[in-house]
Amino acid sequence: MRFDFYLKNIDAVEGWLTPTTAFISYFLMIHQTELGIRGNACEIGVHHGKYLIALACALAAEESALAVDLFEDQDQNIDGSGCGDRSILTRNFGHFLPPDSLVVKKANSLDLGPADITTYGMPRFFSVDGGHTEAVTCHDLRLAEQSVCPGGIVALDDILNYHWTGVLSGYARYKYNGGGLKAFALVPNKLLLSDAAFAPRYGTFMRDRFPLFAEKFGKEMLSDLIDVYGDRPDLLEMPLQKIDRLQRDLAAANEKASRMDADNAELRGQLALILHSKRYRLASKFAGLYRRVLGGG
Repeated sequence: MRFDFYLKNIDAVEGWLTPTTAFISYFLMIHQTELGIRGNACEIGVHHGKYLIALACALAAEESALAVDLFEDQDQNIDGSGCGDRSILTRNFGHFLPPDSLVVKKANSLDLGPADITTYGMPRFFSVDGGHTEAVTCHDLRLAEQSVCPGGIVALDDILNYHWTGVLSGYARYKYNGGGLKAFALVPNKLLLSDAAFAPRYGTFMRDRFPLFAEKFGKEMLSDLIDVYGDRPDLLEMPLQKIDRLQRDLAAANEKASRMDADNAELRGQLALILHSKRYRLASKFAGLYRRVLGGG
């Protein structure tokens, strides 16, 4: 109910986030809860809270949303990516969620280590949306990798935004330097990653859960294979329950079609074995002779 209300009013919060990405991220966190994965939501570079609020809607009562930003220390914002405002963030957050579930930390992420994040509890979803230079992006990805719990998800913002090329080069540096996170999906303006054990599981979940948003499967992304999901604002005008029903119906239809394809492939394989067997060829030869004898008589 909280997320439904927020999604209907998401444009009241200033920021750069498509409702589709909010929708997919929220239900990924719901899936984490179903898997028994517990932890906080954390975001570096919160601006006015548009994405963090969407994530926080999926948190359990004992979990928190950690907002890390420079806030009033904008002299350290060397590339001018965003402009976090603490008072606007807390006001926006309190409009949709219990204010005491928000933890605010004013800091430059370059000065932080994993212990500075996990002291509030290990995150299960970590949004990297701070400085957009190569060095800051690489650092923040490493920080996220070392902070999240097993099965945690990391979302990297602006990965293909041509205004912020430092994000892509920072991600490439992170991967080149042995970064362990594996990308599994690209949603509007964000790359989603997890550890090697969970990335393929999340990829499978998304193919099953979001078929109406899926556009491409198995595309190359710096040594990983990812699925690409597009923006569908038309769908998000419907009630969430109707979207869920449509997607489950489509997933069931796709699964049925896959089973039929597999059954057909198996039958074709069995037929090929029969046609190429010695017994079949010998029986076919005798059957031909028998027909010719009968025809000649």
